[in-house]
Order: sequence, then structure tokens, then C-alpha cells
Amino acid sequence: MFQHLLHEAVVKTGIKAADPKEAFSLLLEGVSDWKQEAGTEKNLQKLLLARETLGTTAMGYGVALPHTFSEDITEPQALLGISPEGIDFQALDGEPVHVMFVLLLPEESAETRKVKGQILREAHKFFSDSFWASELRKMESPLDVREFLARAGNFAPALQAAKVS
Repeated sequence: MFQHLLHEAVVKTGIKAADPKEAFSLLLEGVSDWKQEAGTEKNLQKLLLARETLGTTAMGYGVALPHTFSEDITEPQALLGISPEGIDFQALDGEPVHVMFVLLLPEESAETRKVKGQILREAHKFFSDSFWASELRKMESPLDVREFLARAGNFAPALQAAKVS
């Protein structure tokens, strides 16, 4: 699954933001690997906002899957943000977003488009389950989120098989 991209340093809980711009800023700040490149965080924020202008990445269920390609990224990276109050992403269902899975990919190519599709399909499948999304909203620390995702990843195949049967 996509959980291998999420470690404690890229998970932020308790996000309070008025809009996606502020949420992206909070998610991107302080990510240690990007501190070496001046302006990377701002560039990624601009790219994510530009993607939102094409159409909301909110998928319903209080979840958004923002994503972008950037020459500042050398391998796929993800961020996960939890906002208890929710953020207005102009979701088609009209609901605020409480869970943001942000996918950052290297410069666009056939290979990175394929990787994007695989990761977003897995994330969409996982977050489409209202139980998982609602449980994530309750998480208070990055460690809680990481442990929850690890448990959920172990249960997901068995639950999916049960739904198919």
C-alpha cells in the first residue's frame, strides 16, 4: 500500500487552516529533506494550488488527495494532514476536508504518471472507506496515525476479500 511513504515526520495532526493554501503551507513547512533547497516549499505550495484550480482534489468523505509533479522532487513523497475542524476544499459533496493525503512526484513522465496512478488508486480505495477516514480524524499524534495505518494495512486485504465474497 501507500503507507510506506508515510513516516512520522510527514504526518501532521491538529492542523488549523482557513483554506488549502494555508493547509499546504503548514504541511510543507519544516520537512527536513527540503530545507536544503531554498524556495522548494513555496514552489510545491504553488504547484499544489495550481492543481486545485483545475478542479478540487477533495474526493468526499472528508478526504482530499492533492498531488503534483515537481523538478524539486527526486522520488515520490507523501504528506498526511489531519484537520479536526476541517478545511474548505470546495468538495463536490460540500463537506470540509479533514484528511489530506498529499502526493509529490518527480517531474512528469510516463513512469511518474504510472506511479501517480498506482498510489492514488490505493489511497482512494483506502480513504473511500468512511470508517478509516473517520478514525483518522480522531488521531492526535503522528505516532497514533502511523500505528493506525500499519494496523489498517494489515486488515485491509482481509476486509477487501470479505467485501468481494
